[in-house]
Amino acid sequence: MADSYRISTPKLILGLAVVAAGVLFTLDNLDLVDADDFFLYWPVALILIGVTQIFGASRQQAVWGWILTAAGVWFLLYNLEIVDVEPWVFFWPAILLLIGINLILGALRRSAPVEEDSAVNGFAFWSGLERKFASQDFRGGDLTAIMGGCEIDLRQAKITGEPPALHVFAFWGGIDVKVPKEWRVDFRVLPLLGGASDETTSPDNAQAPTLVVKGMAIMGGVCVEN
Repeated sequence: MADSYRISTPKLILGLAVVAAGVLFTLDNLDLVDADDFFLYWPVALILIGVTQIFGASRQQAVWGWILTAAGVWFLLYNLEIVDVEPWVFFWPAILLLIGINLILGALRRSAPVEEDSAVNGFAFWSGLERKFASQDFRGGDLTAIMGGCEIDLRQAKITGEPPALHVFAFWGGIDVKVPKEWRVDFRVLPLLGGASDETTSPDNAQAPTLVVKGMAIMGGVCVEN
């Protein structure tokens, strides 16, 4: 069977933007163009990434897509001197507001009652959290890393029922999750100025237990591997 490839549109756009920046800097150093004239349009990359997220697979992706698109349009209009209100005046407070709302909604999230040893819950703030989890009826959980890190080992755990959801939120921090090779991962983590990576290899078994990993990485990272 021929190898298949999954294209990450945001990563592709960022890659093309970096290549274009490299070309412009080279031409500028050779006195062939003035790079400053072109860098006024850097928000176009932000707009394109936002548009791709609007048509993403989840409502969360769509919300952040609209936010990125609006921010890109604002920065572009400011660079072209069409508006004179600096975007940064509102950008960081808006990010903090959204982070706060996400934390509040996560704290109020309703879930089916589970036994304490069937769910993993971790909160790392300016600290590190390492846990090995061996539940034979894993039901998901909630992990939050703020300027800290969570390392969770689920390789001894088992899923016996419906696909559980592991909610993750990383802000200036990192979350690393190890899962069994027999599990399939449904990865729904949205990165914002951060990174989200599903490094697992899906099993051939179509009936393999599935773990849903969803959440956000804001200026931080989330990685799942087997």
